Amino acid sequence: MGKNRYWRIRLAMVLFFLILMPLKYAILSVGGTETIGKVTLLSTSCDNGSPIKPKPRVTAAIWVGDMKHEVSGGGGDGIPEFCNIKIGGTLKVTYFDMPKVNYTLATIGNPKEIFLTFFGCGIFLNIVGNLLLVLLKWDAARRLK
Repeated sequence: MGKNRYWRIRLAMVLFFLILMPLKYAILSVGGTETIGKVTLLSTSCDNGSPIKPKPRVTAAIWVGDMKHEVSGGGGDGIPEFCNIKIGGTLKVTYFDMPKVNYTLATIGNPKEIFLTFFGCGIFLNIVGNLLLVLLKWDAARRLK
């Protein structure tokens, strides 16, 4: 493998890391405003303390200024587990309002926990990828002897 190919693979891993790590949660972690949202919809019901369908979603309504926004998310990440949430109950919602473009970025739960999870996974994937590159380079050098 040539030197340029190793650098291309490393560049691809870094780009993958940057794409994998959502900018949304970084923005909400740094500049978001916490508020309370009212649960308006649950995507599925629960049976014996576990959701019937996979990937259950919660929808909550928040008011930013004079506009109502609906935010979707799953259980955990700073909010109760899905089966402990009831319609009409309240949840923590973090939002970032951009009035000049008439857009509000929001998430249910704690965006810092979500961001740190993605960040940790991205670092782990880059370390594993670089170790594989070192092993490939070592194997190529060993075969030349």
